[in-house]
Amino acid sequence: MRKTYKKLSLEERIVADNFFERIGTTDSVVVKKLIKVVNSQARCYLFSREIEKIAPYFSGSELFFVVYGIGGNLTKPGERPDIDIMIATNMRYKKGFMDSFETENDFLYEYRMEPIWRRINHAFGSKMYIDLKGELPDNYNLGVTQGKCIITLTPRTAGRKIDLIYVKSMIAKGAEFGLHQDKFFVSEEDFRSKDVDVEGNPLPKVLLYRSNTNISNKSGRWSVWW
Repeated sequence: MRKTYKKLSLEERIVADNFFERIGTTDSVVVKKLIKVVNSQARCYLFSREIEKIAPYFSGSELFFVVYGIGGNLTKPGERPDIDIMIATNMRYKKGFMDSFETENDFLYEYRMEPIWRRINHAFGSKMYIDLKGELPDNYNLGVTQGKCIITLTPRTAGRKIDLIYVKSMIAKGAEFGLHQDKFFVSEEDFRSKDVDVEGNPLPKVLLYRSNTNISNKSGRWSVWW
């Protein structure tokens, strides 16, 4: 079992609670289900053999999954027309990111190497319209995120649309390893330090979920807050 783990602090839990209270019960249920999807993938990944496979390349890194509340529900008064959520991770698969696929294998690449996207479709496909805007991410275009992926979840009945920003720190398919080294997130803290506006100010966000482990350890844990 992997051991390194950071729980949400009491202060983080209070702030998260305030976020859920603001968006209301109906939408909180959807966001918490989304967190469970991320948690399920985190459990699967943090106990997988992938960590051992990539350890020689990323020794000492912290593997992490985080979910944040972002956007107008933090920065603007009154009820907002939608809810903005961000998933960030530095989850890396040796096959597909460090060993590139050929063009004819793009479908295989998407199916095998984007498990969170696959899990979202499985969890929400029957009750929400799901739309992918942009490409599933390889690198995070720091600050102004022109390369970000937005997944929209629109309820078929009650509730508000969720705009989900999905951020990963992989190098692009076929790129020489090390070419974008400065864009790798070596830890959750490193991600936060790079998630800034054009003037270098931290972008507003509320932590709702965290799971992580040090890549050199052999145990890990996770947490969901609610």
